[in-house]
Amino acid sequence: MKSSLLEKTPFPADPEEKAQSGPEAVREHFTRWFKWGITTHEFWEIFFTDQRVIFAFVGETYTTFLLRGDAADRKRDNLQKLAPEAILAANQANYALPYSQIKQVSLKKGNLFMMPRLTIETNTGALKSFFIDDRRYDLKRHLPVLERLLPGKVRFH
Repeated sequence: MKSSLLEKTPFPADPEEKAQSGPEAVREHFTRWFKWGITTHEFWEIFFTDQRVIFAFVGETYTTFLLRGDAADRKRDNLQKLAPEAILAANQANYALPYSQIKQVSLKKGNLFMMPRLTIETNTGALKSFFIDDRRYDLKRHLPVLERLLPGKVRFH
């Protein structure tokens, strides 16, 4: 698994320091996730910054997601190098969700029958994404940063 920008950007110790620390930065990156569309499989990169979640569209397929999943690797690599505003501008389908609109973030580990799942619940509904590659993907590695960004709003099951 490729490293995220989290390693390159130190996390401020407290909210006051965060406000003084300068430009918005990516703190956690969920790579190789997909959503089922009505007739397609959509591939998304999900970036948690100091202020919001950014969803970056990297492709879709009308057939099996395995055929298209690796084709977006160049787009994924390029997005990792960008600042949050540039990630949003990289594709007109990209969008952001401020933390103030998030009610809960749920991480559900995968098993033999179910893919690992990330669900972001808002006042208007739930956004569900699934991990492409490995049903045994360790979602726990994301918990420390997510709990600091969204205190009291992160669940793991």
